[in-house]
Amino acid sequence: IDNSGIVFLDSTRVFPAEMVEQVWRQQGKKCWVTGKPLDIKDAVGGHIVAHAHGGRTIKDNCMVCHKDENSNMGSMDAISYRQIRREERLAA
Repeated sequence: IDNSGIVFLDSTRVFPAEMVEQVWRQQGKKCWVTGKPLDIKDAVGGHIVAHAHGGRTIKDNCMVCHKDENSNMGSMDAISYRQIRREERLAA
């Protein structure tokens, strides 16, 4: 974000498959959001700081989660989304 409040978006939005697999392995092959085991065929790289909010498509801003979680998260910050999902599970 510059001084005028304009958010400059990274021109690359999708994490490369090699990076997704590497981060997935580092996460113990589990969904970053739920902590449940995650098959690589259902895994996607998501932005910890949302791309829509200026988050860059780099390894330090990558988490791997189930494709449905990533879709449901939309442009939300991943840390906030994970907290909401945890609270939902505890309330159930």
